[in-house]
Amino acid sequence: MGETLVRMPKLADTLVEGTLGQWLKQVGDEVRQGEPLASIETDKVTTEIIVVEWNPLADRPMMIGNPLPSGFKQTPNHWFDTNAFDFSGNCPAAGLLTPTGPFDTNKAFGDAPRYFSNIHNPGVNDLDLSVQKDFNIPAGERTRITFRADFFNLPNHPQFGNPIGDPLNANFGKVTRTATNIGNRTIQLGLHLYF
Repeated sequence: MGETLVRMPKLADTLVEGTLGQWLKQVGDEVRQGEPLASIETDKVTTEIIVVEWNPLADRPMMIGNPLPSGFKQTPNHWFDTNAFDFSGNCPAAGLLTPTGPFDTNKAFGDAPRYFSNIHNPGVNDLDLSVQKDFNIPAGERTRITFRADFFNLPNHPQFGNPIGDPLNANFGKVTRTATNIGNRTIQLGLHLYF
């Protein structure tokens, strides 16, 4: 889901400016079409902005830098530049900029995109290999032994999980775990006798 622009309704032909009086929905609230989102105050009237399309509100920071600047080396301890985000005003946390207070209307719904096209989760480097060899045995026409070896995650590289994206977590921007769906190297050997 992309960014949603909330336009102030046209209240009069000569009115070009209004002030956000109050948010009527909180961060994380479900917002449905036709519901009031915020109140707008002008010198003549106070009215509500009605939601034209459904959109869940979420904490989104202000962008104050590039989360993956040129020359930045991604490591599990620093997957993206956490200093590129200003969370003050919407979700204060240790190590982040000093909060300006709850519901700061200048920062409550920041300009950060929901997805960054240049920041990718750690990739998966998995190689599985299977080898099989049949050996004929002179005990009968169809008698044979089959040896099979299966190797799962043969190079045994660590498969990193996703970085922590929660700014309230002390490990924000770090990769702290491995992928859960790919285990360590596994070798499976089998011997089958056909007669």
